[in-house]
Amino acid sequence: MEEIVVCHLARYANDNELSPCLSSLLFKLCMDCSLLDDLKWKEWEWQKALATEENQVDPGVYAMPPFATMEPWAIVSYIIILCLYLMSGVSQDHCSFYLMALTLQHNLPSEATPQNHALSFKTSEIPTTIDTLVSHLKIEPKAKPYMCCQHCFCLYDSDKPIPNVCTFEDDKGEGECREQLRKKKSHMPLHEYVMHDLKDWLARLYTQPGMEELLDHHTHVQPPSDGIMSNIWDAPIVREFCGPDGRPFFGDKGTEGCLIFSINMDGITNPMLT
Repeated sequence: MEEIVVCHLARYANDNELSPCLSSLLFKLCMDCSLLDDLKWKEWEWQKALATEENQVDPGVYAMPPFATMEPWAIVSYIIILCLYLMSGVSQDHCSFYLMALTLQHNLPSEATPQNHALSFKTSEIPTTIDTLVSHLKIEPKAKPYMCCQHCFCLYDSDKPIPNVCTFEDDKGEGECREQLRKKKSHMPLHEYVMHDLKDWLARLYTQPGMEELLDHHTHVQPPSDGIMSNIWDAPIVREFCGPDGRPFFGDKGTEGCLIFSINMDGITNPMLT
């Protein structure tokens, strides 16, 4: 079919002395087709990589309260040390020193706690550094740094080999970006982009008390009878949104949870009307 179209175009161009214009047009069409094929191939490779990626996060690590197995004296002490570190700006070395002092105090024998008494809170479970304490209480989110190109903003996974210059190619056919990614002397990244792991964030979100019921509440909300929308779930665009199976995406699907995310939404624009 393509050959027939090209023959007709060539005949028309010869009859009207448009051969140079036709050649230029065909060249541009071929370049565009090549770029589209390249984009399709890259998208296919990206989807294959996502398919093999680990797609599960155990929310159980956040379900257990961090203070559940601690004794009252330890809870109070840790909260005080965390406040000193996170709110008062006390250094890590000083906070770690306080933790070591707590460990020594816990090991000292006393009349209330004889040496042969089986302690419910083992010494080995006491954090001795502030980093260990913060990690134990799961305060900081799970984040991952990416090396970022300052010109095209392409991201490179820090767990994989990264070139010294950016190798990203846009769809304009201008070749690789070739922007420098590392400092010349230290070879450290010129620019990093830190991203919160989405699966880990969702695991934290779902383990909050009452959050799962709140996220599923929209499946039981009826549309407004007077047509006045006061909630994002009143919007037809949300209610009529269908999944890959052609059925409403936000329906009652039992134990399956369906979420919607707003990316870079302009707060001035009414999301219920767009």
